[in-house]
Amino acid sequence: MLNVVFLRENSLFHTWFNIHSAVEIVFINNLITSVLKLVVLLPYLVDFRFDIDLNIVKRLMVFSLPLLIAQVPGILNETLDRILFRYILRDSAMETLGLYSANLRIAMMLMLVIQMFRYAAEPFFLSYYKNEVHIRYI
Repeated sequence: MLNVVFLRENSLFHTWFNIHSAVEIVFINNLITSVLKLVVLLPYLVDFRFDIDLNIVKRLMVFSLPLLIAQVPGILNETLDRILFRYILRDSAMETLGLYSANLRIAMMLMLVIQMFRYAAEPFFLSYYKNEVHIRYI
């Protein structure tokens, strides 16, 4: 929303902040939204007490360390293709990487929709698996 305000060159914000590049627009937008979030959360932060129970932290670390070690190869598998693009396609690596990343985002959104359907539909259909009356619908 703030990008629309800042991108108009005749706006008050554009002249007030003396913006010269799009990077400055993004930085100022992030700064303004962070300040607004702080103002909104300030009543809740006044009574906040930071207290850490070291026994719980120790138990969480024991539980999460194997999960962390198991996830590192998965993260590498997901991101290594984009890192290696510049070495595989030397001439048009950045253009191809941009297209690849855009298509990957579309594919991820489609996968989310499919996954939501699976989480909703599969338990419903599997609940009728042993029911003789509804077996013909499966």
